[in-house]
Amino acid sequence: VDCRVLLASLKSQASTEASILQDEANAKKAGYNTAAKASIAFSFLITFPEAIFKVSSANKDAVHGGMVFTSFFLSDDIFYGDSENSTKAEIVRKLETKRDQCQHSIDIKFPPDQARYSKTHAVCSHILRKGYF
Repeated sequence: VDCRVLLASLKSQASTEASILQDEANAKKAGYNTAAKASIAFSFLITFPEAIFKVSSANKDAVHGGMVFTSFFLSDDIFYGDSENSTKAEIVRKLETKRDQCQHSIDIKFPPDQARYSKTHAVCSHILRKGYF
């Protein structure tokens, strides 16, 4: 999971059962196991992710190609917010969750208590920590 996918996940995830089922069915038709895998694959093709940018028809925005920041990134006050409610805090929470999931996968694939995996586990864990925090 990369930064684009994490930023795209800021977009509201509220869905109905019907829309979730439809997304999963569409992903299967496209040859993906899950809607999440399809979303990750297509995130690399999107130049302006909708969680970050939106199209504006205002004349003042024509100078920027008609693209403006969404409400998550409109101002420093919104981005930094207070200590619990801000775009930055949400991104950090999601990064922590993804880091923990990756560390769990490393722990399972290369058990640290088994001598033959200890070096591989240490290297993978070190790289993970350097990449996230």
